[in-house]
Amino acid sequence: DFGDGTAPTAFSTTATAAHVYANAGVYNASLTVTAADGPGSSTQFFQGVSSPSVAGTAKSSTSVAQGPNNRLWVVNIDNNTVSVFNSATRAKLQEVAVGSAPRSVALASNGTAWVTNKGSASFTVINPTTFAATTFALPRASAPYGIVFDASNNAYVALEATGQVAKLSPAGAVVSTVN
Repeated sequence: DFGDGTAPTAFSTTATAAHVYANAGVYNASLTVTAADGPGSSTQFFQGVSSPSVAGTAKSSTSVAQGPNNRLWVVNIDNNTVSVFNSATRAKLQEVAVGSAPRSVALASNGTAWVTNKGSASFTVINPTTFAATTFALPRASAPYGIVFDASNNAYVALEATGQVAKLSPAGAVVSTVN
């Protein structure tokens, strides 16, 4: 019984069973095994099912981002840098200084890496070819954390200390803030 309301699987002599869940969720599944000589055993367990992956590049931020050209961007919270690796060869390409206490990195559609710097209330934009970095100030003590992009390449930065979200233009200017 897969726990999702479908009919329980009929008895079978094969050692495996397969099932496709229609929806994401946590299901209480059960398994009953019967030996050839008669005694059997049952167990129940929770089966977690996630939503299918979305095609394309992720638009949210984490401390790691995979970009085009096998670029892997890694935020180094402990030394105020971002490391850039070639994910195919595992070679470190560059370590780029950013602001204080970097937290998240997200990739814009033009390939630039945008890094939020919580400690210095700023964000840094890194060119993916030259690794040149430009840092932009955000409101004092705003503690920027997460960053995402919309289809027009505007960035939205969560300002943790103020409870606001700042909308940034593709050029890096603060367009507006929302409470």
